[in-house]
Amino acid sequence: MNEPIADSTEHATTPPAVPANRELAALIEILRELNAAVDPSARLPVVVAAAARAVGAEAGSLFLLDGDPPRLTPRVFQQHASGTASHGATAPDLLIAPGQGTAGWVVVHGQPLRIDDAAADPRFKPYAAPGAFPIRNLLAVPLRADGRVLGALDVVNRAGGFDPTHESFLAAVADELAIALRNSWLVKSLEQEKLALELIRDAARALLSTLSVDEVLERIVSGLARLVAFDAVGIFLVGKDKTIEHTMLRGYDPENFERAQLKVGEGIVGWSISKGKPVIVPDVSVDTRYVNSRESTRSEMVAPLIARGKVIGAFVLESDRLAAYSNEDLKRLSAFADSAAVAVEVARLHEEGVRVRRIEEDLAIARQIQLSFLPQAPPRLKGIDLAGLNVPSFDVGGDYYDFVTVAVGQIGIAIGDVAGKGVAAGLILSSFRSSMRAEIRNNYSIATIFAKVNQLLLETTEPSRFVTALYGVLDVEKRRFTYASAGHYPGILVHEDGSVDELATGGTVLGAFPDQHYDEGLVHFRAGDMLLLYTDGVTEAINKDGEEFGTARLLDMAVTVRMRSAAKIAAAIERAVRSFSKRKVPGDDLTLVVLKVTA
Repeated sequence: MNEPIADSTEHATTPPAVPANRELAALIEILRELNAAVDPSARLPVVVAAAARAVGAEAGSLFLLDGDPPRLTPRVFQQHASGTASHGATAPDLLIAPGQGTAGWVVVHGQPLRIDDAAADPRFKPYAAPGAFPIRNLLAVPLRADGRVLGALDVVNRAGGFDPTHESFLAAVADELAIALRNSWLVKSLEQEKLALELIRDAARALLSTLSVDEVLERIVSGLARLVAFDAVGIFLVGKDKTIEHTMLRGYDPENFERAQLKVGEGIVGWSISKGKPVIVPDVSVDTRYVNSRESTRSEMVAPLIARGKVIGAFVLESDRLAAYSNEDLKRLSAFADSAAVAVEVARLHEEGVRVRRIEEDLAIARQIQLSFLPQAPPRLKGIDLAGLNVPSFDVGGDYYDFVTVAVGQIGIAIGDVAGKGVAAGLILSSFRSSMRAEIRNNYSIATIFAKVNQLLLETTEPSRFVTALYGVLDVEKRRFTYASAGHYPGILVHEDGSVDELATGGTVLGAFPDQHYDEGLVHFRAGDMLLLYTDGVTEAINKDGEEFGTARLLDMAVTVRMRSAAKIAAAIERAVRSFSKRKVPGDDLTLVVLKVTA
C-alpha cells in the first residue's frame, strides 16, 4: 500500500506554517458560513475558497461520494482562493471511481495525502474538465462523519508546497464540513420523507376526485417534481402485448420514443419492469442497457410500478448531470411509486370497465341491428312449414339465414356463415346479406348470383374472411327446390321413411378465389320430407372432453324428430347441442333452417 503522506524532505526549506491568527480567522469564517446556511451545499464554493486562501493555495476542490456503485462527483472544482472559480472551471460530467486519482485514493484509504510533485506521482491523475489548470502540488483530506467517508477536500498549488500544519488545518475544516453536510442531509431526508408522505396522501386523494388515468398521471408527475429534481420524466405502462407504452412524457422528444419502442426486458426501463427492481444509472453512456432517447441525458433513475404483486409499469427520471441521483432519492421514489401504482391501476381498471361497458352497449346496438336483418317470421306457405333459428356465440354473430320472395309462389331460402366471429364478421355478414338480396332481385340464376357475390366479396374483404353459403329457390306449387352450395355444409333431406339425401351441388367458398363457377342442383319434395340446413355451430359444438357433436349425431337427431313441425325440429336440435356441450352460450354461432313438407 502506498504511504498516504508524500515525502517532502527533499525540499531545502520547510514551508512556513499557517499563522495561528490567520488559521483561526479562516476556520471561524468557515464555521460561520456553514452554521448560517440552511443548506450548506449552497455555500460550498465559499468554504472551499476560504480553506484554500487560509493555507496559501491557489484553489481547492470538493468531491462527494454517492450512488450505487459509489462514485465521486466534484461538487466544487478548482475554486480559486479569491472566491471565483478558476477560468470558470466546472466538472458536472466528471465521475471518479473510488481509488481513481488523488481524491479516489483518499476516499479508499481514508487518510490525508500530500504530493509535492504531482506530475511525478502515480496516484495523481489530471481531471479533464473545462477550464482546469495544471496541478503542481496538492493536499487532499477525507471528509469523515460517523465513521464513514463522505468524500474528499483538496487544495492545490501552494508556493513551497504543503506541510503537516496545513494538513491538520485542512483535516479540521473537512471534519466540520462533513458534520455540517451530514446534518443537512439528515434534515433534508426528513423533509423529503415528510414530503413523500404528503405526496402519497395526494395520490390517495386523487383517487377520490378522479378516476381518469391521464389526470392521475398528471398529478403524479406534479408530485414527482416536488419530490426529486429531474430534467425529464416518463411514466411507462405495460401493454397487453408486453410492449412498454409511454403514457406520460415531460422533457422528451416524442419522436425519439417512436423510433425506440421497447418491450419488457429491453432498455433500463424494460430491465426494471422485468426484474421488478429500482435502479440508478450514474452514467448512461457506460451502461449497455441504455437506449438513447434523449441526447442530453447523463444519468437516470427508474422505479417499477407494482400493483397487486404485478409490475404494471415504471417511473423514469433523467438528468443532464452525471450521478444526479442518490440512494435516498431512489428510496423516496420507490416509496412514492408504491402508492402511485395503486392509483394508476385503479384508474386503468375503471377506464377499462367504462370502455367495456361502451363496447357492450355498441355491440348490443349492433346486435339489434343485425337481428333486424333476420326474418321476423317465416313466410306462410301452402303445404310448406318453414322455421329459422339463430343463436350467436357473441353479441354480434357471423351466421345468417334469410327468406326472400323471388316471385309469386317462389321463395328464396339462404343460410350463410362468415369465417370468424364478433364485430368484423358481423360487418361482412351485413355486406353479404345486402349483396345477396340485390343480386337475387336482378338475377334468377343461382350460379350467376353466387359468381357476382363472390367477386364483390373478393374486392372488399380479406381472403381469410370468406363466406360459406347455401342458397336455393323453392317453387311452392311444384314442390321443387333449385339450389347451389358455396362451400357450405350439405343440406340434409330426410324422407318420411327415414332415408336421407344430401344437397351438396355447387362450388367453393365466397370471397376467397376469383372467377368461380357454381353448379346448380335440383330436388323434388314429397309429402313428409324434411330439409335441414345448418352451420358449423351445430356439428362442431364441443363437449368437456373435446369431442364434437358431429354430423352422425345430427343425422340421427334429424331422423328422430322428422315428424315434428319445423319450429319444433329446430328447437329440439338446439337443445340437443346445448345438452351435449353443456354451454349456456354456444362456442360458435348456431343457425338452423328447417323446411317441412306437410301435404
